Amino acid sequence: MCVNLFEFHTFFILLQKKGEIFMDFNAFIKENYNENDKIARMSIKSPEHGYRVQTYHYDASELAKASCQENNLYFALNPMKFINKSIRRDKQHVARLKFLYVDLDIYKSEWKDFTQTQILMQLESEYFDIKIPSPSYVVNSGRGMYLLWRIDEHINAQPRWEKVQAFLNSQLIEFGADRAVVTDTARVLRIPGSINSKSRTEVFIMDSYNTNYTYTLYEIMQEYMQNDIASFQYTKKKAPKRKYKASSKIVFMNTPYSLYNARISDLEHLLLKYRDKESGMRENILFLYRYYTLCISNDKAESLNMTLALNSRLKYALDEKEVIKATASAEKYYDNNRCFQISNDKLVDFLNIEPDEMKEMRSIITSCEKSARKSARDRKAYLKKLEAKGESTKEYKIKLRLKAIYELLEQGKTQREICAELNISKSTFYSDKKVMEQYTYEQLCEAVQDNTIINQNTDETSFSSGSPENSAPVLREDVVLHAHDRQKAYYTISYSSYQLDDLLNTS
Repeated sequence: MCVNLFEFHTFFILLQKKGEIFMDFNAFIKENYNENDKIARMSIKSPEHGYRVQTYHYDASELAKASCQENNLYFALNPMKFINKSIRRDKQHVARLKFLYVDLDIYKSEWKDFTQTQILMQLESEYFDIKIPSPSYVVNSGRGMYLLWRIDEHINAQPRWEKVQAFLNSQLIEFGADRAVVTDTARVLRIPGSINSKSRTEVFIMDSYNTNYTYTLYEIMQEYMQNDIASFQYTKKKAPKRKYKASSKIVFMNTPYSLYNARISDLEHLLLKYRDKESGMRENILFLYRYYTLCISNDKAESLNMTLALNSRLKYALDEKEVIKATASAEKYYDNNRCFQISNDKLVDFLNIEPDEMKEMRSIITSCEKSARKSARDRKAYLKKLEAKGESTKEYKIKLRLKAIYELLEQGKTQREICAELNISKSTFYSDKKVMEQYTYEQLCEAVQDNTIINQNTDETSFSSGSPENSAPVLREDVVLHAHDRQKAYYTISYSSYQLDDLLNTS
């Protein structure tokens, strides 16, 4: 059902779609907060009143009774607390983390010509329970949308909360995700039922998903952020440092000398294989080549001779005088001790390096390519480890779980009984149920038969796709053990950064 405009005659009208009842703001407060939670409510007066801002703090029970039919009313998603008998709406006074949020400024994005309902349909089909978890609430803010995820975390979990916040926003950039205040725990959003004076429309909750379910930050990170955190360096908490064995497959660039050598090799490969043409940015590549060879050799004559020798190997070589003139500034930077501390991402942008050109390079690659290579190595090692232990992959376990859920539903089991029997969460059940709609039971049986379960204590055996009584117990044991293993280790995340310099002044 496609709806472009809702008209509300009273604040207490309930919206109904697909058989679900959408609540007003008063019901929203009662559903998600304790009666004594201190909620900040902020109002912004119209221009004729000088944009005066007023902020008051209410008990949740009082705010649930207050009228919201005013222009530009806002509320803080996370409750506040008193410190030294005073209370303010800022990060220091946040009492508990109740929500994750993403503010979509649709009118600033490439989707500005679409309605909120059309965008929600797009999110449901390609994002919810695929790239990000389904939000608890979707709010139409007038010119945009809010996506809210219900959580209940201690304030000490703020670092992890900020990581999940940044991840959710990064996934929705194309829809105009507001990156200005992504990690503000005291952020305010428009109150459902209030009026957006800019669009002259009423703010309302347009959809909801599993509102009785409360997410955990750890759950979201484990289920959705694996690819995103692949480039982070993991360290097991309270564990000794790992000792890495030397490997010919990994290039460790621990010194400027090794980094410059790798970049020289990449520049030479790029120029000879892909850029031997008039539009190949030959001058820029030769400039960088001369600079890095000079940093290694500390000999201006030798670096120039090496640059000219590389140019002479080109089919479309530049004139010798042109090469000397175009790369002369390399010596200027070297004489002034202006060492380039440039990230590989910046070099890729500067030389307009395409993904195909990057495949055979060792150093000048983007962070995405670096993560992809690491993921490929990790995947290969993961499969090899599973093979050695006689275990099956996560994808196969998911197919097993889908098949068992299908069979248990056919037996008339309820959602609660299935979650208890398979030891899975309510969120996982509904996510799997949505994925199951893409398959028939026969397709699931074929997918299971195409794989083999190898038990650690027995010989290699094939999984039978027979009756529900035979398959469900096998799956339950597998899923329970898998869920137990996921809780064994707790990881902290440390970021690595590169210092970026502007390349516009290099030539």
